[in-house]
Amino acid sequence: MPRQDNGWFALNPAHPMRKSLPVFLILAALFLPPAVSARDVRHPEKSSPAFSFVLPDNWSREPDTAGNLIMFNPARTTGLVIIVAESTDDLDKIATEAFGVAKADAFKNKKPAEISGCKGFTYFSTITNDKGVKMSLETTVVRVDARNIAAASLLLVTTAGADAVTAARLVHNGLKLVTE
Repeated sequence: MPRQDNGWFALNPAHPMRKSLPVFLILAALFLPPAVSARDVRHPEKSSPAFSFVLPDNWSREPDTAGNLIMFNPARTTGLVIIVAESTDDLDKIATEAFGVAKADAFKNKKPAEISGCKGFTYFSTITNDKGVKMSLETTVVRVDARNIAAASLLLVTTAGADAVTAARLVHNGLKLVTE
């Protein structure tokens, strides 16, 4: 039989790869992680400005009395806290006050950031919770308009696995601001 080459392996029925490919595909399917389902979230639900994003179904999602939406992965090794609020204060002042309320370390540095065209800064710090668990804290605060700010804090336990960190960053990086 003449050899046919598709660029990956020869299409010769006697070729060893041809026989092992179906077995490989079956084994790969068995060891792939289950598909993660997700849901669209808007916070606040009925007002603007608001965050809009996709959150994995297995993450917890709880609003608090201050207007924050607090979300954690199932292992509680990564989390995200978002809020949209009225404030005309300077963004550095807002970040400093927020870190004080959270009992986080003062921010060590900041870099320019943007969410849906709204400009601001990401502030970098650390925080240790009441159980002594240390986390990195990245808080992005942006000016939405003259009266409103939006903030998103990414919490990463220092021992969180790479997959958990990647998933949390995907949620964080997928945040959009809806202004209408």
